[in-house]
Amino acid sequence: MKQVTAMVIKYVMIAVISAILLPLMSTVTIGQALVIALLITLAAYLIGDLLVLVNMGNLSATVGDGIIAALVVWLSTVIFLVSIPWWAIIITGAAVAAGEWFFHQYLVRNDVLDLKVREENK
Repeated sequence: MKQVTAMVIKYVMIAVISAILLPLMSTVTIGQALVIALLITLAAYLIGDLLVLVNMGNLSATVGDGIIAALVVWLSTVIFLVSIPWWAIIITGAAVAAGEWFFHQYLVRNDVLDLKVREENK
């Protein structure tokens, strides 16, 4: 149940970021931004949280999640046939990464994941 709650929190965070930034900086609609947020959430949780955070720590996972977010936004230009400037992709990725830094701290504090990371990476 903790992982479901964590994924909902993660989705809401990314959805708010995407629904505000993407329509302001591109031709993406709010509905499309919410679908993009769902794709980011799934990819970032499976790769960034379950693999990278558990094994390498918060900094690595945060950078990875930002890159994943930027890649998903970039790929969404093909999926939705929309125009998203490169700088908007970078800003969105950076904003998601900033939110992920705090989200990872939530995961650690609430023992959502079985973390094997060294103490200095927490």
